[in-house]
This record gives sequence, structure tokens and C-alpha cells, in this order.
Amino acid sequence: MSVCDDARKQMTDAVDKAVDPLMQDAGVIVKHMQDKGLDPTKYYDAAHDQFVDLVAYLKALGDLKTQKLNEVNTKADECQDSADKVAFLQQGMDFTVSVITGGISDLLPQYMTHIDVAEILSGHPLGGDNSVINQVRGSVLNALGIAPGSDLFKAITDPVHATTDVVNQVIKTITGIIPVLPLPALPPVHIDWPHF
Repeated sequence: MSVCDDARKQMTDAVDKAVDPLMQDAGVIVKHMQDKGLDPTKYYDAAHDQFVDLVAYLKALGDLKTQKLNEVNTKADECQDSADKVAFLQQGMDFTVSVITGGISDLLPQYMTHIDVAEILSGHPLGGDNSVINQVRGSVLNALGIAPGSDLFKAITDPVHATTDVVNQVIKTITGIIPVLPLPALPPVHIDWPHF
């Protein structure tokens, strides 16, 4: 499966997960009301003190699902033709966040709910230098007196590269101290395996 097909499946699953339970619940209520001879277009919602047309609600949910799935397929088809897979994945992530939050993320400023796919793919799952998590971490380390640029700061903020740097430095130091000795010529190893 290509990246685009994987993203199509994940976005389709997100739409199904968000809409199907609502449609199923409303469908059960409509069926029970019809079985009892009640009109599901006049369902009384006591929590909000209003009448709800459940048949229209089901149709609206079905239309919303169809619209979102069409958007997913359009974006996935564009991805197949596009060299910029990251842009497609970013659209997919934005779409998934929108579906999961029920559209609230579309109303909030982008920085509050934005998940940067490029940062994740580049190995920064907590976001770039300006992410909230990294800003808070930097403030805490600063308050503890751990200066940016120090070895301890590097080990905490980027342990993989810091460890690699330390190991490389140790190897460089050791090879500078110990002379390279020629390996002795060893006889070939012969193992006499039992014959069955």
C-alpha cells in the first residue's frame, strides 16, 4: 500500500468512527419509535427542551458522511498524482483533527490544534522548536539553571544525537591514545561437526 492509500484508509476510518455511532444510535431510536406507533420526526429532547426530527437528523448525518468521504477520496486521488506527499498527509491530519473534535478545531486558532506532519516525519513528534511542549521544557531547564548549549541540556533535549556525539568523541579520544596494532595472523577455524 502506498502512503496515499494508507492515509485514505485512516481518514475513512476516522469518518466512520465519528459518524457511524451517531447514525446507529439515532437509527435505533427511530425504529423503536416506529415500532411503538410514535412519529420519529417529533422526538422530544428533554435535555434541550426541544423537538428533533430524527429522520432529518439521520439524513443530515448520512449526507455529512458522504461529503466527508468524498473529500477524503478527492484528497487521496490528488495525492496519487502529487509529488508532495507531506502536504497530502498534512491535509489528512487536519481533516482527522477536524472530524475527531467535531469541527471545533476549525473555529480555534490553528496553533491550538495543529499537528505538524512534517515535524513528526522529521523525527520531532513533540513538535518543532516553537511547540508548547518544547517551550515549557526549555523554561523548566532554564529555571533549573541548565544552560542551553550545555552537554546536559543537549542530552535532555536531543538524547539520540547527544549520545552519538559522546560515543564518537570517546572513540576519537581512544583511537588517538592507543596506537593501532596489527592483528596477528590466526590459523583458520575448523569445526569437526558430528555426522548423522
